Amino acid sequence: MSEAQALFRVSEPADLRPAWIDVRDRVEALSADQPWIPEDVFHELLMGTAHLWTTPDREGFVVLQVLASPYEKDLHVWLAHNRTDASAAEYWEQLKEIARENGCTRLVFGSARIAFKRAIPGLQVRHEFFEKL
Repeated sequence: MSEAQALFRVSEPADLRPAWIDVRDRVEALSADQPWIPEDVFHELLMGTAHLWTTPDREGFVVLQVLASPYEKDLHVWLAHNRTDASAAEYWEQLKEIARENGCTRLVFGSARIAFKRAIPGLQVRHEFFEKL
């Protein structure tokens, strides 16, 4: 992966606020038909239960969470947005490395769309369907 496509973690609150200003409108667009609003995402980022990773120019970003159960840990790609020329496949190896560094055995995506399967060659996808009660 070239440095231009590398994602960088925005972890400190002083760094988070300017980054949030740059990505908030896109988070709001992604929130349509979701049970959460952008303020929920920002709260999770401030609490450290979610992490914002951006490209250096903030044209691409992901919000990641580590979800743990007694038996496994998953790296959850909660949100992803990209206005760069890079495809999702160019970030795949870095996402897998982030997962390994956090002791995760799987990457999970919070999307009903199959865009990730099309964007990342060789991605094995297991669809789980849930019905809202």
